[in-house]
Amino acid sequence: MQAVRQPVRFADSVLIVCVLLLGICVGHPGLGVSGEEGGREPNWAPILWSSLTPYDLPHDGYPFETEHFAVYSNTASERKKEFVGEQTERAFSEIMSILHLETTDSFTFLSHRPVIEILLIEAHWPEWGGFAYHGGFLLSPVACNPYYCSDRVIKHELMHVVGFLLSGPGSAIGMIVDVWFDEGLAEYVAGAREIHTMPAYTHRRSQLAEVMDDFNPVSVHTWENLNASATSAFGVYAYELFELAVRYLFDEDGLAVPVEAVTELYVDLHEGYSFADAFERQFGLSLDDYEAQFNERMLDFLP
Repeated sequence: MQAVRQPVRFADSVLIVCVLLLGICVGHPGLGVSGEEGGREPNWAPILWSSLTPYDLPHDGYPFETEHFAVYSNTASERKKEFVGEQTERAFSEIMSILHLETTDSFTFLSHRPVIEILLIEAHWPEWGGFAYHGGFLLSPVACNPYYCSDRVIKHELMHVVGFLLSGPGSAIGMIVDVWFDEGLAEYVAGAREIHTMPAYTHRRSQLAEVMDDFNPVSVHTWENLNASATSAFGVYAYELFELAVRYLFDEDGLAVPVEAVTELYVDLHEGYSFADAFERQFGLSLDDYEAQFNERMLDFLP
């Protein structure tokens, strides 16, 4: 996988090494680069986003660092970066608690430093609140402006990153988890609970008919399963049903599987199991059966 643009240059003397095989750009540390703010040196963290997204997203090379994060921007104030770093640390603590993880020892970082990158996009960017990749995520003004940062969007993107880091380097070069599970789990962890009744479920399915005939969230294994030209309704409505499909797995009125099974599922993926096999190992239900039985199960689950 090739890098999609030239890496960002922080100073003429910075050596950037592009590892084209993985599509990852990493910086060479220890070169004595001087910054412009009082001669201080930039706190280097690799800019993986420069090769994993098709967008030109520079930053100033001076991240605000917390225990687990390096927060970058090219225009945000130090206070703004500090605020986002502290907010994300709290979200990270909640996710680790939900997954019953005490340390990051099981994470696979592709860089030379075990930190998660955050890039704050200050200019208007695509209408997404955020974008996650193996090792970090972006926050756009839709989700994070000078006055407010969405805790829900931060948790959603951060759950993606945690999943990537748990499942190993394979997630850096291709999707190894079904879309419905990946997005549904991110919404579940972020606290989204939109569909609670059968009428609401039926209504959402009817609204998504233009995206997929007889819409079944568990049928969305890849983005190619959907009608790419019909995205207006998809963004909000499909994610609500993805979350419902994941919530059922943990709810006491559903399968009642402990949430920490997610951690074991990602461990299985890291060890080479397919998503279908890992899913069945952890939830005691085949993916094919869950897909075939989904609507029937919702009739019993939803009032």
